[in-house]
Amino acid sequence: MNRTKINILAYLSVTYEKNWYRDLFKALVESDPEVTVFAMERPLTLMGALLSLGRKARRPVAKDTRIINFKPLSMAHERIAYVIRPLAWLNKIMIEWQIRQVLKSYGASEGTNISWIFHPYQMLYLDCLEPEMKIYHVYDDYYFRTLDLATITRLEATVLAKADMVYSVSPRLLSKYSPKCKNIKLMPNGVSRKFEKTGQLDHVFHQINNIKKPRICSWGYVTNRLDFELILNLAKTNPNWSFIFLGETWKYLKSKWEAILNQCPNIYYIEKINWQNLAVYLSAIDIMFIPHVKNLFNAVSSPVRFMQALAMGKPLIVPDLPYAADCKNIIYFAETVDEYTAIIKKYLKSGENPVLAGMRCQYASVNSWEEKAKAIMKDITECLPA
Repeated sequence: MNRTKINILAYLSVTYEKNWYRDLFKALVESDPEVTVFAMERPLTLMGALLSLGRKARRPVAKDTRIINFKPLSMAHERIAYVIRPLAWLNKIMIEWQIRQVLKSYGASEGTNISWIFHPYQMLYLDCLEPEMKIYHVYDDYYFRTLDLATITRLEATVLAKADMVYSVSPRLLSKYSPKCKNIKLMPNGVSRKFEKTGQLDHVFHQINNIKKPRICSWGYVTNRLDFELILNLAKTNPNWSFIFLGETWKYLKSKWEAILNQCPNIYYIEKINWQNLAVYLSAIDIMFIPHVKNLFNAVSSPVRFMQALAMGKPLIVPDLPYAADCKNIIYFAETVDEYTAIIKKYLKSGENPVLAGMRCQYASVNSWEEKAKAIMKDITECLPA
């Protein structure tokens, strides 16, 4: 039986390259030949386009045969638009027109549209092109880092009322949103089954490979989710170990992070990396760790780096946070310098248990993006009209 083509209109919060759901999008199009994902980055305002002389504008690009990435133009920044209401509706009209043009250029105008948003500020886009299904993907507690709680509360109430499906990345977010939603499911972040085999050697790999062993690595954005005091004291206590951090630093934390780097010559920081080659970089690492601070922010999260670490099968040390609750038998838990030091010393002395390595890889496979794509496509099939 022929089925109508499905257009997933995904409104991203960051660029496609930095978006951790790109592997989920790949899994979705691979799971169903009728699915195409149109991944829209955060819109560029007209003023931003003028100031950059058009350099930041981006035409639609096929990242895959059925993954189309583009950066639309809008009248005003989303946060400003919701204060000045007419700007919000102008934003929607502009975005909607651009989506129509992109769908037309890829022969997808007659497909069934599904809108998929990741933040309350994208509320108006939920209705673009009158989609047959609306998805709200809650990957964070946005109330922790907003200055406008009233606006976020108002927008999210509207989103929750309109959404046909809400996906929550953590049990705590699931508990928070369940009373407010008609249909919500737990959907923790995953990792591609192909992750360990992706990427290629480059100068960053050789840079890491030349660092003295043991190499203990963390990756992802350097943000206030990290325990800076722990990192500093751990490096100072163990000057013969190499601590490697991969990824960019939030602007307002740069001076704080630079102060730590200046105190610890055994902390190696590589800011600019090719995320497509991450598995190659991690292959040169001995031990992985996620030095998260224990707070409510991290308690509701589902770090992609956690699943990436498990997929590599190597030893992983994390604090006792909810996202690691199901893995107590296959990873290591530490929260103090002494605990981290003891675990690492034990590993350096006795080596890793290959059985544990296999169990980590198995856990990552069972919870892969490929498995989550199957579940999402089942939800879509059940939600869409026959």
